[in-house]
Amino acid sequence: FMKDTPMYQLYQRVAPRPQDFGRLLDKIGASMSRDFDFSEELRGIQVPTMIVCADADMAPPSHYVEAFKLLDGGLRDGGWMGEGRPKGGHALAVLPGLTHYNIGASPLLATVALDFIEANRSQG
Repeated sequence: FMKDTPMYQLYQRVAPRPQDFGRLLDKIGASMSRDFDFSEELRGIQVPTMIVCADADMAPPSHYVEAFKLLDGGLRDGGWMGEGRPKGGHALAVLPGLTHYNIGASPLLATVALDFIEANRSQG
């Protein structure tokens, strides 16, 4: 069933061993079956970081909001002048009309990412 997906098509074009697609899926499945907790690592991030997700991503948007909270985001009103924004310049972007599978090809992702980089460059 995966042979009709963009993931398979891309893998066939760029992988050094296209015949190993099944092995890739097995490794992804094994990785996804393990619990992981990266909350301490998130709390320790010292550079401006933007969490980006699609509104129909693999995990619900609330998951990304919880991660954003670990970066001091979404805990208070941002204020008229942005004084309540997260310390460290962190941001959250939930991109509408996208999924986990097509967000990477979206021009909106590029626009949001470039705007975030530019905003932080001018503050650096």
